[in-house]
Amino acid sequence: MSNHTVAQRTRFVVDGWLGNVLLAVFALLVAQGGSVGALHEGWAQTAGSPSGVNAMQGEITARQGNQIRINSQTYVLHQQVIVKDEEGRPRSLADLTPGTMVTFQVKQGQISEIVVMMPR
Repeated sequence: MSNHTVAQRTRFVVDGWLGNVLLAVFALLVAQGGSVGALHEGWAQTAGSPSGVNAMQGEITARQGNQIRINSQTYVLHQQVIVKDEEGRPRSLADLTPGTMVTFQVKQGQISEIVVMMPR
């Protein structure tokens, strides 16, 4: 491929519809204070995932009082923790048992939201 052909393709990307789309996405990210790497996280969110960008996943290995152990890490459950299933239905703390897979969000060192992954 000649340098002229490469230059034409590069110019198409910058000047064409794809360039406009990329520019719009970049402008949106900058306006929201995000980074280009964080783009996929916002788009990947589903009804069954916590509302925050920093969602983590794991298996509950223990729970005692307001402390829960997930993937060998101990966390504190926030006093007003939101517990729900993948479809957004409310669940209770009783559903947070060892062996349960969860997706959760930590805010200020405490789990603020946790989604119980129900067996299928």
